[in-house]
Amino acid sequence: MEPPDGISGAADCARARMGNGMEVFHVRGVRFASAAARVLVRTGSVHEGAMCGCGASHFAEHMAFLGAGARGSESVSADAAAMGAELNAYTSYDRTVYSADCPAANFGKSLRLLSEMLFEPNFSEESFLAEREIILREIDMCADDADEGVYDNLFARMYLSSPLRYPVIGLREKFEGVLPSDLRGYFSGRYCAQNMCLCAASPLGHAEFFALAEAAFGKRGGRLEPVFSEPEPPQIAPRETVEYRGCDISKCLLAFKVRAAGSAARAAWRCAAMALGSGNSSVLPRALKYGKGIANSAGAEFFEAAGEGALILSWECAAKDCSAARDAALEELRRFSGAGFSAAERSRYAKSRRAAVAAAMRGAAHAADELCACAFYGSGFELAESLARSVAESDSESSARILSEGLDFGAYTYSEVSPKSARPRRAKPAGAGGTEFRARAEELPGGLRIALVPLAGFGRVHARLYSFGGLCALSPRERGAYPLAALCALRDTSEKSFREISEFAENNAISFYSEFSESSASVCADALPEDLSKAVGLVAGAALDFKIRPETFEAERRAAISDALDDLDDPLTAASIGLRRAFFGRHPLSSHPDGEAGALEAAPLRLVEKILAKTFSAGSCALVIAGDFDPREALACCRGAFSKMRGARGAGRIHAFRAPKGRAKMSFGRGKEQAAAFAAFPDGGVSDCGNDAARAVFAEYLGGENGEIFDAVRQREGLAYAASFDRISGSDVSAALFYALTLPQNANGAIKIFSRISERLARGGIDAERFCAARACALARMGERFCDPAEAALFAAASLFSRGRLAEPSQLAEEVGEIEISAARRYAARVFSNPFFFLASR
Repeated sequence: MEPPDGISGAADCARARMGNGMEVFHVRGVRFASAAARVLVRTGSVHEGAMCGCGASHFAEHMAFLGAGARGSESVSADAAAMGAELNAYTSYDRTVYSADCPAANFGKSLRLLSEMLFEPNFSEESFLAEREIILREIDMCADDADEGVYDNLFARMYLSSPLRYPVIGLREKFEGVLPSDLRGYFSGRYCAQNMCLCAASPLGHAEFFALAEAAFGKRGGRLEPVFSEPEPPQIAPRETVEYRGCDISKCLLAFKVRAAGSAARAAWRCAAMALGSGNSSVLPRALKYGKGIANSAGAEFFEAAGEGALILSWECAAKDCSAARDAALEELRRFSGAGFSAAERSRYAKSRRAAVAAAMRGAAHAADELCACAFYGSGFELAESLARSVAESDSESSARILSEGLDFGAYTYSEVSPKSARPRRAKPAGAGGTEFRARAEELPGGLRIALVPLAGFGRVHARLYSFGGLCALSPRERGAYPLAALCALRDTSEKSFREISEFAENNAISFYSEFSESSASVCADALPEDLSKAVGLVAGAALDFKIRPETFEAERRAAISDALDDLDDPLTAASIGLRRAFFGRHPLSSHPDGEAGALEAAPLRLVEKILAKTFSAGSCALVIAGDFDPREALACCRGAFSKMRGARGAGRIHAFRAPKGRAKMSFGRGKEQAAAFAAFPDGGVSDCGNDAARAVFAEYLGGENGEIFDAVRQREGLAYAASFDRISGSDVSAALFYALTLPQNANGAIKIFSRISERLARGGIDAERFCAARACALARMGERFCDPAEAALFAAASLFSRGRLAEPSQLAEEVGEIEISAARRYAARVFSNPFFFLASR
């Protein structure tokens, strides 16, 4: 291997090239609690040659997990679980990326496992046939999804000869013709060392990591076979496609082909997409959603693959408003392209690139993902600075020239998916880790608790105002308007409009958002360290000085209703809504946090203001600052911003709950092809912190692609595309869930497997080796989680209410590390002995 070169920038990065041509990038984070690897293979659906449109790239990615070298199909997942590694992958048009997240001590083993998967896949006939059926179900699921459909239709219309005209997963009729020999040929021609790049993040030194990489991949070879495709002819006129299907809201895309050769052009189009559609202060949301009120949401993105580029505008609206929204979008784009980037838009983009790299360093997995995105262009983290400088050094005139010359308003492509009904439902106007954790806490005279969590060296600071109780603290009528409160919390104050607030946040690269769940509600701001006072000011304004304007409220009502209706379009979400009602009965957890369209239509503005005032009272809240900051300055800033916050903590309500037994079912009644099967088990809520360690271990033991549920339902029986473990958690009670998304004819089979697993767990049937691996994985995941200032802040805030004091993650990590299998068996006997089965189907 050639000696590593340093990469400029704040992150400790290095790169090298092996003798076989494989490039290697490594970012070292001394606080990383785990290690992460991403193998970037420069191949995707545009490289399938004669098999173009068959989904061979995606199929090959699936097969890589089903046996490699001497390992069988079950051995890959079992070996990964034993070393605490979580494997995953994704395929796009021009790349396939394989990932492994694991404890640093097992990084070498994980790299060797990835190497075997990519260079020694088995492609057995049995695995091929089983996985073929699973992907066919995935294709059917995509066909049911209006969001997928509007993009598939756009690309099929925009590209006439390019492989981009086909979805990555392939067309069903083409996919069904793929043979095992086709996949072997594709794999051997595209999966070679010179066509790969290894991107990794870990606490290891560079020399130690590069030695592990050399041992795992250094002797791999292969010969890259070039792929040729027909050139795409120029587009000289508008193209349109409109499809009607069973959805409630129209989904629309407007795309312009653009050239983005070189980093300067790429930066310009990315900046354009951000200025047009990223955040509420951007051009399209401001005009379509809040100005004209003809869209529920609006955005923009820059697409780039296989030498093609496109600026894509998007919006969702009522069917009757599609034409008006398209005209408005075109008008705004013409105005924007003529003016070029403003100084604020250039500054915002440059600052966002810097913030992206800083945010990546909060954990190994995030750093590896960001590094992989940069490595695709042959660069490390310095790419972000290059893009930022390119835009920052431009001016309005030069950017206007790039935009005006690049956009052909006579050759766009428009894609629309609208409801079959001419009258879609819509809103009606209404009247522990590797990070040192040294926290301190104090209580203000008004009752607000403040906690400071210094995490030096992260380059970010997170401010979170946390309210305990969430959905469970509200009355039935208030719960119906809960999603509106989550949206409106970030909008208008008595001094600033939502537009001013959005511009302020986005121009300073502050991520300003809310998290309203069943057990808590938070308003958060994530910023660069020098902008802590700005972040705290945004949070304080949202909680203490909200004054929601009627026009803002109506715009957010439309967005909330759209989200609620989208939930009904997704089989798994729609089924979980039915499960909540059947399992929790009159308990607040029977309400879904996204709400129901009818309740949202009826909710008045004053009810939302009442919810926010009730939620953010001093006695029910904790303010946490986590990340890079000076404690004295932070404390003074918090005291000044929240000194007037008042309100006693309401008496905690204990809701009557008696878990049902037996089974229940529901019918979708919406023509869905999928079915969902659940097993639900009653458990304690967030306040029951004594079992947190057992819950963390069982989440790994049962959930994810290494978990027992996925292994039993999908891997061994092939009954479902998705199967895992989840939890619905309230402040006082929760439900542990087994679930599977499957076909109607397979749903009862999944429930039988759930029954067998729960019976075995209730009897103490826990595999000791799998339990130890799950415990190690839970510790690694916990360490990675608490490297993120936002997660550290959330844990600190929750501990003040669930544990009655400010707790450190090391305490929870110690509890997880010390839990014995006997304690896990006692927990399992209590929880998994009372199953309730639920089936949702057509």
